[in-house]
Amino acid sequence: MTTPEEKYTIEYNGSDDLGEFFEFLRINTAMENVGYSDEEIQIIEKALPDGAVLPKQYKIFLQNAGKKCDMWTGNDYLLIDDEGNFIDYSKDLIEDEEAYPLFLRFEIDLQKCLFYSTVYYEVFNFLQLGEDNPYVYCVNPYVVGYVNKPFGRFANMLIDLYNSFVVEKENENE
Repeated sequence: MTTPEEKYTIEYNGSDDLGEFFEFLRINTAMENVGYSDEEIQIIEKALPDGAVLPKQYKIFLQNAGKKCDMWTGNDYLLIDDEGNFIDYSKDLIEDEEAYPLFLRFEIDLQKCLFYSTVYYEVFNFLQLGEDNPYVYCVNPYVVGYVNKPFGRFANMLIDLYNSFVVEKENENE
């Protein structure tokens, strides 16, 4: 079993390109990431609204860690279910009588969003389609301040998360 010290060995200070970031992880860490196949990514792309494409940095994430991202526990970020079907969180959201009005109130177009994770269908994390490295948003019907607040760009969010683990390890040794 790999220890946190073996996984998060050195801070990443490279570019915000996830291709470079995942190459850095392969070379410098014992992290276990498993990506989606090209065929599985095509399933996701076909499920997007007409004319929408996967953001470049998000697609790189899917290729490298879409099935298993060692930094994220659980599986609430998976976009394909066990039968190979796209998980359309927007359908669940539309049926949610508490969360859906928040999207309407803040004029968030569900056709321009990709929900990359959800927590028990109560907290929805999504990114906007149309940019290579899109901003990440969260809608939480229980915390109004979280509605429509960008949490930075997707690639930077992953890199910052990784680096936060390295910093915690270094602080423990002081």
